Amino acid sequence: MNTKRITSLLLCLLALCAIFSFTSCNKNKTEEPQKPSSSPSASLDGSKTEPNSPFTLSLAQNKAKAGETVTVTLSAQNNPSIAGYSVTVLYDEDVLTFVSCENKIAGGFAVANSTQKGKVRVMCTVMGGNTLSTEGVCDVLTFKVKEDAPKGTSALELVLADDSDEIYRTENGKMPSVNCILKGGAVTVE
Repeated sequence: MNTKRITSLLLCLLALCAIFSFTSCNKNKTEEPQKPSSSPSASLDGSKTEPNSPFTLSLAQNKAKAGETVTVTLSAQNNPSIAGYSVTVLYDEDVLTFVSCENKIAGGFAVANSTQKGKVRVMCTVMGGNTLSTEGVCDVLTFKVKEDAPKGTSALELVLADDSDEIYRTENGKMPSVNCILKGGAVTVE
């Protein structure tokens, strides 16, 4: 099977899983709004988050030499128990080539789709109406630095690229969007 066919099958599976998770939600269950903590909480990466801070998804920064592979983490801070996300990472295709994405969320089902150079969509959801309450690393993206990549810093942008990118939660059988700050990262070629 070729890569496009596998990617298409994975996207279809992700869509079916998302549909299943939202249709199987208990519609009679009402969820109490989460009350913010009055003290800082610790995330998986050991950093402290302040109460009432906005939900943030961010890409890390890393260094590598030309020809090497490099990993960059996608992390969540102040997660309001989202149900899933679809975000796009934009990168300089003259410097980097996308290799893979590994999901680190327990119970999460994720797929990365890179059909265009310089752009990779990272999607994650959980089944059965559950939520992603992860703080810290959600995904690890791997890139290969091109052999002829110039030294310097190559930006990684984290964006909602089009109408299909969204961060959402489930509430009473509905899927409202979640406001989120998106922070880019970078790969420095040494």
